[in-house]
Amino acid sequence: MRVQCLCWETSRTSAREKITRRCDGTLFSERGRGGNETRMFLYNQKLKQRARDLRNNATPQENKLWYGFLRTHPRRFLRQAIIGSYIVDFICHSQKLVIELDGQHHYTDVGKDYDAIRTNYLNGLGLHVLRFSNTEVDTSFQSVCNVIQQQLISR
Repeated sequence: MRVQCLCWETSRTSAREKITRRCDGTLFSERGRGGNETRMFLYNQKLKQRARDLRNNATPQENKLWYGFLRTHPRRFLRQAIIGSYIVDFICHSQKLVIELDGQHHYTDVGKDYDAIRTNYLNGLGLHVLRFSNTEVDTSFQSVCNVIQQQLISR
């Protein structure tokens, strides 16, 4: 499935002049904070409050992964980030890596179909999706962290 890039590039030619144009297909820039170039993903504004609510009411497994590993990782991760019309659990923009934690509803037929569509969309944007069940986070937390670390190294 091929998906059109929704990325926009903003650069400053001077303190007053700012240019915004379609990017060349690269979703994220390594230079962002403090640099003269940033790239931003367009997203559904209606999901902003929902993403904030999800961050404030995270599952125990999301909190465990966030506070136990991702929050202090040298690579910057965001949680409950909006990409297009979807909210992903965690994303590392510099490595183009999405981490999803799946609860019970992901294992129904409807949940599996929705996840497949969502994963295809994210893959079409050049993002790699890692999925873990809540049970995996609860029972083998260290191996989940090891898999994430290996993916970060290999990307």
